Amino acid sequence: MNPTSKSPLPVVLDPVVAAIIAQLKQETEQALAAKDRIIALSALKIQKLEEALRLERVKKYGKQSEKLSDLQLQLLDLEPGVSSDEVQGEAVPRVVESC
Repeated sequence: MNPTSKSPLPVVLDPVVAAIIAQLKQETEQALAAKDRIIALSALKIQKLEEALRLERVKKYGKQSEKLSDLQLQLLDLEPGVSSDEVQGEAVPRVVESC
């Protein structure tokens, strides 16, 4: 009979094997829980650093930059010598004329 087939009879394991399997399951669950905690803490750290970066960009480009999206602020960081007038111009919503 194929050991992977379903049998109506319960599988009886050697008590030592059953204890080893239980211990391995417990260790695996503990390792996964520890990794989940690390991932959650990493996500919080990333969120904190992103907010700090956003606040530094607002501080660097002035109050008008608060109206800009994070992507716009990121692009401004890549531009050499951005003036406060340019930041203000980007913060003002533009009306697009239709043809």
